[in-house]
This record gives sequence, structure tokens and C-alpha cells, in this order.
Amino acid sequence: LRPTDKTPLKLLNKRKNKSDLTPIIRYPIPGTGSIKTGPEKVTVLIQATLGCLEIPTQFNMDIANIFSTVSRLAKFLLDMVMADSSAIMSLSTKKNCICFAASLKAKVWWDSEHIARQIDNIGPSLSSSLVAGGVTSYEKLLSCTSAKLEDLTGRRPPFGTKLKSQIEELPNFELGAEIRDGYINVLIAIKNNVPPKSRDRDIWYLIFAALDEIIHIQKINLRILLGATSPFSKRIKLGSIKGKISVHLGKR
Repeated sequence: LRPTDKTPLKLLNKRKNKSDLTPIIRYPIPGTGSIKTGPEKVTVLIQATLGCLEIPTQFNMDIANIFSTVSRLAKFLLDMVMADSSAIMSLSTKKNCICFAASLKAKVWWDSEHIARQIDNIGPSLSSSLVAGGVTSYEKLLSCTSAKLEDLTGRRPPFGTKLKSQIEELPNFELGAEIRDGYINVLIAIKNNVPPKSRDRDIWYLIFAALDEIIHIQKINLRILLGATSPFSKRIKLGSIKGKISVHLGKR
């Protein structure tokens, strides 16, 4: 923590949304908001990145080093939590670990409107322009024409064409589930072609019943889905489990 870091970090920690004055940093450092230690600095920079804030360039190297480390730690944490079947590792814990690992990979919160932030060369400024134009979901991003993307971001051709191509390369999953004869049949497919650099990703799916009873957990590598001639399928016996059954799909 350098002396020159403290003021800009404090400003990031205290930033609020103009519309409803809610904190942009989801878990701000309490108290006066002053950043006094290295771990507090790391916490603020991670959250500022995931929240798509404009971060002073003096932290560029710090952020690169931080995300190089935390992505590996998140992968280890996710594998450890998924392998632990004890009661302390509840369904919510497993789902939160999937969401957090995915956020660190994409460098944006899993439920953020800044969906475009996970695309190469789209920073907070361009992402904010798209959000201001109502492009707040994958479906809306996919439906935009090249001309509209250029209009919203204030860029000239062929920016829109290149961005459109990158959008179409984001993994687009299809999930299906059917209960029949005491079994649940799960189908997972990928609807588009994905470039080689994005193929080495893990896909997790969880099947659970009411009261958060975990029925089945499995990890699949994206390469398996891309190399298959038909959707991935799994048939799991439900036994005495009754009521609503849910399936959660997440990628890291």
C-alpha cells in the first residue's frame, strides 16, 4: 500500500450510484472508508473492477497481478467446495462459489448489467455507454446490429463489425430438464461455435430439490460439449425425492 494510493482508494470505496445512492462497492470497507492495509486495497480493487468503475491508471499493474492470483485461488476454492459433501457446504455456498469464480474470470459481477465488460477491449467507459443505451443482457447484446453498437459507443466502422463478431463467440448454452418415471433427465448443449482461446472452461451443473437438498453435482469441460455430436445428457434417479426440482448451470 503506497502513500499515494490511499486517497483514490478511499474515493473508490465510498462511490455511490447517482440514481439511488447505493454503494457501487458491494462490500465497502466500514468506518471512515480509509484504506489502511494491503488486504483492504486488494478488496477494493477487486470490487471496483467487478463493478466496472473507472480506476486510476496507477493501479493497472496491481490489478493485473491481483487477478492473476485470485483466479487460480477461486478455481481451487470452487473445486474444494464442490468435492465437500458435508452439511456445512450448503447449496447456497456452492452456488455462490460458482458465481464468484465466474465473476473473477469475466472481471464483472455475475448479475451485472455490464454484460459487455467480459469482451476483450471493452472497458468501463464503453460498457457504461452500452448500459446507458439499454443493452443490459446477453440477449440484447446479441440482437444489436453493428451500426447500433457503433452508434451507442460513438465509434466508427469497422468497430461494430468486430465487436459483433466477438459477441457471437461468447458461449451460448441451452439447458433442458425433464422428470419421467422417477428419473430426471438433464440436457446441456452449446448453441454456437466458440474460439479455441475460450474453450478451456469448466461448466458446473447442480440439481437440487426443495429445502436445498443437493441431488447431483457434476463438472464438464467446455471442450466436451463442443466436440459432441449431440447434447450432453445425464439421467439421475430421484428415489423418494418429491416436489419441485431445480437445475443450476454455471461456468467458470
